[in-house]
Amino acid sequence: MEISGIGRRQERAGRGDRGPRRVGLRAALVALVAAAPVALAAAAAEPMDLANPEPRWVAVRFEVSPAEEPGRIDAVYGPPVTAWLEPEDDAAWLRVTIPGHAVESHIVAGHHPVPGTFSDFVWRFDRPTGNVQSATMEGIVVRTLDWGLARTRTNLRLRFHMDTLHAAGFRKPRRVLGQSVSYFCDPDARDDCVRVRPRRYDPVTGYVNAVGSIDVENAVLGVRTFSTLGEAMFSELDAPDVRPARDALEPDEVAADARRADTGMAGVRHTP
Repeated sequence: MEISGIGRRQERAGRGDRGPRRVGLRAALVALVAAAPVALAAAAAEPMDLANPEPRWVAVRFEVSPAEEPGRIDAVYGPPVTAWLEPEDDAAWLRVTIPGHAVESHIVAGHHPVPGTFSDFVWRFDRPTGNVQSATMEGIVVRTLDWGLARTRTNLRLRFHMDTLHAAGFRKPRRVLGQSVSYFCDPDARDDCVRVRPRRYDPVTGYVNAVGSIDVENAVLGVRTFSTLGEAMFSELDAPDVRPARDALEPDEVAADARRADTGMAGVRHTP
């Protein structure tokens, strides 16, 4: 069931931790709404600098190859979404957080998310190597399943986990309950599993390809699907004068006026 089927890539390659909350001032929020389009338009070509642990806003663009060319990688990107970068207690790690509100408004907006159910999309980078230890989020979407004689709408909880430490793979897509399905699989265990190579963060280009799975659950389903939402480009923001003040507003409000980054999520890729 192609529920999050963020287009498969042949050659590429519980609720995420919530970022800290701040009580914002109304004036700051008003200023943010006015400044957000400018800040996003100013997303720099400069890649995100993992060597710089200074807390700041960065931009993320997700790869969105055309549906008719699912094997293409590092080709077509959606518009930028803002994310908050900060060091963890261990200075070797950086955390980059896309607020849950922005996930619903811009990343999964076309796929019927249940409002308020998506967590922050949290990426943990190892600064020395550029590896993604984890990229996680979860939330609920509404999908229509075709049972043949009847069609039903149901809520499905999606739990995403990607990293650059392990290979992943998918099996040939098939139709299940009216939707395209690609099973998640271990490329070292199955001959019919198409290997997807992870790519750690490239400090020269800002490109990363974290691969992994989506656990899809409701009252009667429990399947694991292949996720490609980990292919992205991270960059610095070029206009410090319009960056929102960290202490002045809620992270969920930061990307409220950002343009939607369409991930091409058409369905679910799963494993029995």
